[in-house]
Amino acid sequence: MRLTLLIFFFSSCSLILTTPDELSFEQRIKVLNEIKKPKLNAPVNIYWHHKSIPFIEAQDDDDLAFSLGLVHAHLRIDQLEVLRRIAYGRLSEVAGPIPQVEDIDHALRIINFPKGARNSLKVMQPESLSWMKNFTAGLNWYIEHAQMKPITSKLIDKKVEKYTIEEVMSIGRIVGADLSWITYAKYLREAKSPQWENKFNKSKEKLKIDTPSIRNNLISFFELLENNSKSGSNSVAISADKTNTNSSMIASDPHVGLTLPNFWLMVGIKSPHFHAMGYMIPGVPIIGVGRNNNIAWGGTNMRAISSHLYDVTDLPSEKITSREEILKRRWWFDKKIQIRETPFGPIFSDVDFFDPESLGFKAALNWQGHQGSDEIYTFLKIAQAKNWKEFKEAFRTYRVSAMNITYADKAGHIGMVAAYGQPVLKNPEKTLDFLKKMDNPVLGVNTPLTLPRSFDPKDGFIASANNKPFDQTDVPFAFSFSNNHRVERLQELIREKEILTINDLKNIQLDVFSRPSFELRNTVLEKVGPDFLKEIWFEKFSTWDGKFLDKSQGALAFHGVMYFLAQEKYLEDSNWKENLLKELRATKGEKIKNKLIKHSPEIKKFMRKFKSWGDFTRQSQKTIFGMIPLIGERYSYDSIPLSGNSDTINKYGRSLNLEVSEVSYGASARHISDLSSPDENYFIQNGGQDSWLMNENLADQAAMFKRGEYLKLPLTMDKVKKSFNRSVTSF
Repeated sequence: MRLTLLIFFFSSCSLILTTPDELSFEQRIKVLNEIKKPKLNAPVNIYWHHKSIPFIEAQDDDDLAFSLGLVHAHLRIDQLEVLRRIAYGRLSEVAGPIPQVEDIDHALRIINFPKGARNSLKVMQPESLSWMKNFTAGLNWYIEHAQMKPITSKLIDKKVEKYTIEEVMSIGRIVGADLSWITYAKYLREAKSPQWENKFNKSKEKLKIDTPSIRNNLISFFELLENNSKSGSNSVAISADKTNTNSSMIASDPHVGLTLPNFWLMVGIKSPHFHAMGYMIPGVPIIGVGRNNNIAWGGTNMRAISSHLYDVTDLPSEKITSREEILKRRWWFDKKIQIRETPFGPIFSDVDFFDPESLGFKAALNWQGHQGSDEIYTFLKIAQAKNWKEFKEAFRTYRVSAMNITYADKAGHIGMVAAYGQPVLKNPEKTLDFLKKMDNPVLGVNTPLTLPRSFDPKDGFIASANNKPFDQTDVPFAFSFSNNHRVERLQELIREKEILTINDLKNIQLDVFSRPSFELRNTVLEKVGPDFLKEIWFEKFSTWDGKFLDKSQGALAFHGVMYFLAQEKYLEDSNWKENLLKELRATKGEKIKNKLIKHSPEIKKFMRKFKSWGDFTRQSQKTIFGMIPLIGERYSYDSIPLSGNSDTINKYGRSLNLEVSEVSYGASARHISDLSSPDENYFIQNGGQDSWLMNENLADQAAMFKRGEYLKLPLTMDKVKKSFNRSVTSF
């Protein structure tokens, strides 16, 4: 997403001239407090935490939804504007005639998030449709009446327009993006090479060893979608038998793209039918991770197949329809683009970065998200649920995106639902084929009510980390899952203690031990011996404890050693640790010694260049405007040294190279709740709450997040009023 957002904004001349005022909390909240009073059904109070976290108390459900619209607009209008343009493939309108942006717009229009939004509006339940209408009205009231206009409108010379309900629903459809598209994109790009099918089939072999619970121009587009969906995460639910309070606990930490203020928006809500707290996505007015008085929920992305790619090369031309769309380009002529549709979906391979002329076939995308579904209703019902029965029934209308949704309740129970509308082929045995044949259409959908689920497993806990969720399913869920490193480490830490506390769960979320990295270190030492070299780098390597702590020199030495042992062979391999480990175990020690001796000067140079792991692996603290050349420093904070790696529980994605990495993906927020009390809730974000550039709540939680600190946020209203006491907005 970083690349796309950079392109999205850097063309604007007004950027060079515009410097936003630095505002205090009081100055920011004054904008909302002085807004023209809307006509509501009953009084509304919004209690503000000093971290700009709102808790909305309404006497009417419609007023609650409207007030959420006000809050989302006040805190995140800049993010909403970016998401709206992504949803409609309109980035070129402000970026200008940049070929890569035009390709992205073309791809977005082929995928067509608004189509899914329109079809969903047709089938929404009255309750969820009313909720979205009132939320949209709240957004628009703020846009129309707030005296301080969003900085976005100044920076891109565009007035912020009011939202339609379709536009808001289209933003929600982005969140439903199918991560299988990344697999399709990768191998469509390689389809011109003779061995591409063998490579794809080899990648599926990993499915056989997955542990159950119970970057180029091409990738930049799909990185955009991944960063704006709930694409990673850890979540654990602990039953009452394993906690010190004799009630269940839950701990979740989602992993998404990292920009300021944050992907998530922390909100509390109270009305006649709602009383809950947790994380929302800007523009999507449901609590995706959080709790109410009776239950709590979290989740991880299942990485399941919600789309099938069809070979439509031999489809008769009369069955292919084409429509012309206009791509508006800032400061340049409009461009006409063609979108081709088939009975199996849009022709996905028409995007220029697949080089469709030389591809040799046409591929259509059949996405479940184009069908109508009602995920808003699901999460509204989850927020109201009192028990497991009501929780699992809430998923009746859920289809995308595919998630493992974890559950815990105050009675001590735990569970997990496969939240997934699984498209079922006429011949399900072909589910894992890369290209489906036209005589094997999708005939139906397995819903969350029919898919496997888990309730009160005998182990007394559930751990999920984008791994294979269930051991056996009638139809395969995914082409591949995340490797098992995180889920196995979660299981290991939970099993270490007979009884767990809130502090134990906090420590688990901060864990940076990597078992596969430690095994690699041990294998090298077994091959070369502990006294192989009298070099400082080798001493740091040989005494390293397997933890990627920011101050660790051993982690830095490990990375340098692995880089030179892997060389070019594994540098682009996401499973390089497993593959390199197999190779090293089969390699004679003398050969490894010779390689390390050869590269010892380079490793020493690497160790002199960086002081520690955190000097080498950092998190950039930038708003979307901070990525812009020349002026970006105005909208940036100092980068933060990180603890963690791509396979640790406290996860941050970085590549196997020798360059300092400013990480843009990883742990973005944390939540822990003890269901024995409605007030035992701990939240923290990797960033802040308020997207206004240069305000005190833009990044004020980032340092706390790094230190492993949490905000204790109550749910009972008497304690809410004591904790959320910075200001009160009343309507």
